[in-house]
Amino acid sequence: MFEMNLMKYKLLSRATVIISILVVGLLSQLAFAPKAEATTYNVTPSSACSFQEALEAAATDTPVGSCAAGDGDDTVNVGAGTYTLSASLGYIVNPGNISVVGENATTTIIDGAGFSGVVVATTGNYLIENLTFQNFSPTDPGAALINNAAGNVTLNKLIIKNNTCVGVTPVCAIAVTFSAAGINTTISNSVFTENTAFFLIGNIRTVNEGPSGNATMNVFNNTIYNNNSSILAIQNSVDAEGQSTANFYNNTVVNNKYYAEFVDEPFIVNLGSDPAYFSASLNLRNNIFSSNKRTDGTTPGNCVTSIGENATLTSDGGNISNDDTCNTLFIATNDKNSTDPLLGAYQQVGNTFVLPLQAGSPALENAVAGSPATPSIDQRGVTRPQAALADSGSYEYVYPTPDSGGSGGTLAGTGWDAKTPALIAGLLVLGGILATGYAVKRR
Repeated sequence: MFEMNLMKYKLLSRATVIISILVVGLLSQLAFAPKAEATTYNVTPSSACSFQEALEAAATDTPVGSCAAGDGDDTVNVGAGTYTLSASLGYIVNPGNISVVGENATTTIIDGAGFSGVVVATTGNYLIENLTFQNFSPTDPGAALINNAAGNVTLNKLIIKNNTCVGVTPVCAIAVTFSAAGINTTISNSVFTENTAFFLIGNIRTVNEGPSGNATMNVFNNTIYNNNSSILAIQNSVDAEGQSTANFYNNTVVNNKYYAEFVDEPFIVNLGSDPAYFSASLNLRNNIFSSNKRTDGTTPGNCVTSIGENATLTSDGGNISNDDTCNTLFIATNDKNSTDPLLGAYQQVGNTFVLPLQAGSPALENAVAGSPATPSIDQRGVTRPQAALADSGSYEYVYPTPDSGGSGGTLAGTGWDAKTPALIAGLLVLGGILATGYAVKRR
């Protein structure tokens, strides 16, 4: 009996030790488990957590209204509808990674109602995608619709329209300002239309005195159409060493009129004559420029530019201009001057707006390789290239396939569905077989 009790005691003791180890291990895991570092906000025009509150909560890591506090890698998913602002969007002040993603740009609309946009005032990675920004009118000095002052910002698949940025506000899309470190900004697959501004886009490096990094901007696969504005300003500082660089490639820039006489041109690089400016450079490749005018609305102006101290404006090839103002600039491989690009009407295709290339356009297979690389898709998401080489501009032409012959799967020149001739041929063959069989039977 004693030996049996001793055995039970030993078994119980072992079980107790095992359970204790498991409990301690579990408690340790709970104590040292990593904290969840992401908040996802799903907003609609009628949700308790509004779009503005969600953005503020993510930007400040504090609860706002019915929205929980942001915590690191936050995502604001914006459902279809129109969101009319009641105040400016404000500042992103806590470092982190924030994505603001709409359902699609044609149905998810942020109406600024005359207010200012968002300022990225801290380091991190920020994505703004699938949204329309309209009716913003920033009034604060140096403000912009979307202002990257510190982080790495990607704007993708946006429609930026009907915004007004004049007076003390020079830039109506994105300005890179007050950088104390390296900044990267990407604007891609987007539309700028019906905006009034000194500039639509600015890579403007105006840092305080001291060491600093470079400000780099890549602008590609965009349609820039019918704005009352200059296109792009590249500016550097006199106070801190570093470069301001913009790469502008595979864009379609059509029918814009420049806004102000002192910036009566599409591009400005280091405006002014101060020899202390650090370097600024603008590189153009595979773009289409057509029917852009100076402030009088009639004088051709695709390539009228101001180049200041320590500034460079370079064509890397593949650019097309329908006037002669680019003759001294567009001299690289596949550059074409005084050439009609043969564009179709401005139109919606999917969730964006484009000026499509027409059959026989000189932009077809006109793109040249370079750095950054030619995009692997066009503004719509169509694969590049569709032939041996990619096309210039934001639109990649899709050649009719043999079984379709023309647009919309119809046989070119007939209006018939491509399958109709095959069906008729099949019926004729079948009729022939039946007729032959009947004739044989009659014999």
